[in-house]
Amino acid sequence: MRTYSAFTQFYRVLRTFMCRQTISRRGGRDFSRNALVRSIAGPIIRKFDAPSIILPMPGKPFRHSDRIPPLVHVVNVVGLVVSALILLFTFINLSYQLLVFVPMVGVAWAYWRQRKNPRVVASYFGMSMALLTWILICEHIVLIDNLLHTRLSERLSLGVRLQTYVLANLRDRVADHESCCADSLTWRYRPGSRYRFAYDCPSCREPYEVIVDEAGYLNQERGLMERHPQIDMFLAGDSVMQGMGVPSILEWARQRVPVTMWNLSIAGYAPRQKVSALLTYAIPKQPRWLVVEFYALNDLSEAIRDDVFAEGCDYRCRYNEPEFHRRLAQHPVYRSIFDLPNGWATLRYYSAHNFTLAMTRHLIEAIKNGLRRRVKPGPPPPSSSTHVVTQPGNDVPSSNGSGEREGHTIWASGLPFPPGGVRVRQGRWDDWLAVGMAATKRQYERLVTTLEGIRPKPSVILLYNPTPYQVYRDVWIDREPESDRSLGSTRAALARFADVHGWQFLDLTEPLRQEVKARQTWLFGRHDITHWSLEGSAIVGDVLARELLTVIRTQAGDK
Repeated sequence: MRTYSAFTQFYRVLRTFMCRQTISRRGGRDFSRNALVRSIAGPIIRKFDAPSIILPMPGKPFRHSDRIPPLVHVVNVVGLVVSALILLFTFINLSYQLLVFVPMVGVAWAYWRQRKNPRVVASYFGMSMALLTWILICEHIVLIDNLLHTRLSERLSLGVRLQTYVLANLRDRVADHESCCADSLTWRYRPGSRYRFAYDCPSCREPYEVIVDEAGYLNQERGLMERHPQIDMFLAGDSVMQGMGVPSILEWARQRVPVTMWNLSIAGYAPRQKVSALLTYAIPKQPRWLVVEFYALNDLSEAIRDDVFAEGCDYRCRYNEPEFHRRLAQHPVYRSIFDLPNGWATLRYYSAHNFTLAMTRHLIEAIKNGLRRRVKPGPPPPSSSTHVVTQPGNDVPSSNGSGEREGHTIWASGLPFPPGGVRVRQGRWDDWLAVGMAATKRQYERLVTTLEGIRPKPSVILLYNPTPYQVYRDVWIDREPESDRSLGSTRAALARFADVHGWQFLDLTEPLRQEVKARQTWLFGRHDITHWSLEGSAIVGDVLARELLTVIRTQAGDK
């Protein structure tokens, strides 16, 4: 007995709805299956007469026909071409990956050979409809995010136009952003909007929600900027100082430092944005202290990113990796230091301007990363496999006091991440650190120049925020000489800059190391090994408060 496959059953239904059923051999009359369907698909149905296609009865094989609807062939061919184009723009990163088109050619050749076989045609038509469904899902991903309360569209690498569309239409976004500070590359949260983010992972805990303050940041003491003509201290930092899904460490420090304080930290801020925020919001409030945070893990790379986007772009460009790679390859200095993506990266640039291509690339990259983790367990190396190494987490005491042992992932290397995931050319690691520091100093010099004309001149504290490796080095992980050398040179360069310009250099490395060594505690999350947890923020807030009090009392004693 012949076994009918799923494709056979699908084709039978397809034929029923698209064509007439002929029973003239049995009764000498024709009829249409469904008047409503015929009225909708009239142009297609009218092309075919009753004798052209005979729907087989159960138990009888299909008969090949020369009158398969031409429109079906057109749909199938278009589906094959579109599939090939999507693969070209989303899968190909290296030349050898063009081998993926070998089976595609085989699929097209098989269709040509079997184009008169109804079963084959029906199966290809089904695949074309599946492709169409995928395209419809991708092009309406923002609508799907709103219905299912997901944020897939925020994870995509999109161009400025699509980013603008997502920000304008996505309901469950982290926060609303807007340009500020008379600088196209600087932004803030929209005052009065809602910030909502879950620390560590979306399912780990309830999201932290707060209403954005009047200046566009996440200070809990709302109204302070409006009520007070003078605020003593401003802190400008990035996501670590803002707090990702937890209150900022400044909220803990505020309780112990007897001065008015305001936080100008936002996730993604680099030296340029920190200085711009201080110039815009801090200087008019006649501050006594300005605290500029330098995060050792990524501030150098973020300074280069801003340098690349200095002209002809706004802050939304910073999140477009293909555009960053394209501009980096055109930069006269940086293109000789970094091992930039090959010519196939141009395809990735175009994929950022289409939801279907961006979504497909995101899915393919997720599959690739999943396969890599299966082959080689452990977290993937960040940025450069030559200089950045990782190791699985060590067993450290539980942060909840239960006495059980918890496994945490710690970067075995504290080397700064090169910008945009690119690799550093062999022998150019020191050059990359040098150009990153030069880009950072250019932004700090903007603050130096502005403060020259201000009396009384506020004191500037350059706050060195160490990497997780520096905090736990010799505590739970061994020393890594290359990291110590690179981080040491960066720290020394910042200390020299602060000394030359009369700034106070405040390094949190040793105070944090002493604290975690005494407490034997973990400052980060199980998944997030960059941002401090709620418990870690409280500890770091106490450390920061002690160090700031020391600086304040020292300056008061000098006066």
